[in-house]
Amino acid sequence: ILLAAHRWATRNDARWLLAAAFLSGLAAAHHLSSVYVSVPAFVYCVAACHRRPGALRLLPWALALGLCGLLLYAYLPIRAAAQPALNWGDPSTWDRFLAHVSGRLYRSHVFGTPLSAVPGRLAAYGVLVGLQFFLSAVWIPVGIVWLCRRNRGCAGLLGAVWAFNVAANIRYDVGDLWNFLLPSFLALAAFAGAGMAAFTSALARRYSQS
Repeated sequence: ILLAAHRWATRNDARWLLAAAFLSGLAAAHHLSSVYVSVPAFVYCVAACHRRPGALRLLPWALALGLCGLLLYAYLPIRAAAQPALNWGDPSTWDRFLAHVSGRLYRSHVFGTPLSAVPGRLAAYGVLVGLQFFLSAVWIPVGIVWLCRRNRGCAGLLGAVWAFNVAANIRYDVGDLWNFLLPSFLALAAFAGAGMAAFTSALARRYSQS
């Protein structure tokens, strides 16, 4: 989704916008946490439309493709009606189907953790970032600075994914909290990759001049 959105913003090729929309629909049908990627990507794509005359006419087609991706949800009531051994939420009726796809069952957990616990959770999140990225974590700030200088739109997109995901979930009252912060790790990984790219590019230029 992020790659397609970035390609749409940097290249005048409508296929990337349509691909981003379709992939967003597919991702939402897989897990609602994909909105932490698809919503910033949508804003990024719409902002890019304003720089291209006539590009806004593509948005209805993009919306249609996004809805096509969401059609995977139509399988849920069909399969639930067969009474399978594992039938989470039993979405065989309209009300239970809406409850399942909208995450209604989990709304009581949203912002369920007190504010006093947020500093501790953020500290634990920082430790987890260090454990997951280890030495490559040093490239994250390098990548942020490099992207801000080279492509502020891309840096803003990744930053929005990280901020949206962390802000919306740091108070989520569940035992497996860190699973819901995976989009933020995706953004950090992209920043780390950009930092490594900046270093190797600088190294290549230095040796080519010597």
